[in-house]
Amino acid sequence: MKNLQPHSLKNMKSTAFEVPTVFKGHFSKEKIKEMGADAISSNVFCALMAVIPELLLAGMDVQEYTRSRIGNILPNTFSGVVYGKWRSFVIEKLEKSQEWIALGEILQDGIISGSFSIAYLPIYFSILNMAEVEHEKIMVAMIASVINSSITGPLLGIVMDEVRKKIPH
Repeated sequence: MKNLQPHSLKNMKSTAFEVPTVFKGHFSKEKIKEMGADAISSNVFCALMAVIPELLLAGMDVQEYTRSRIGNILPNTFSGVVYGKWRSFVIEKLEKSQEWIALGEILQDGIISGSFSIAYLPIYFSILNMAEVEHEKIMVAMIASVINSSITGPLLGIVMDEVRKKIPH
């Protein structure tokens, strides 16, 4: 009978304090710390920034806002990690483009954040819908969220960069 164990797992070595060798590079300690920093940044930043589209513009009450924020913890953790990767990817790929450089860091982060928030809209809609927010308020919150993300994206970029620097390597 053949050994059915996948080859990559056969030689896997791991301890409580070491990343398994099969994951080296993808989930190195540095990458995990970076992902944690991005998740923390995203949760704190989004909770504070959601006040504008949800409470002030969409007119949600405090209970709707609280349910929305609680419902956003897990998605913001995941999307913070994905956003951090997206941001790093776009910056890395376009950093040598003269047109991109001409925009400056503030506009670059606004574009990166705005484009990501558009991709996040189906998730955001689902969360607000599960939080039992009225559909008219959801639509206003979603539109305001994309505009807000484009405007506050540079601040999120600064926060992510600073939190990444604070995590010991």
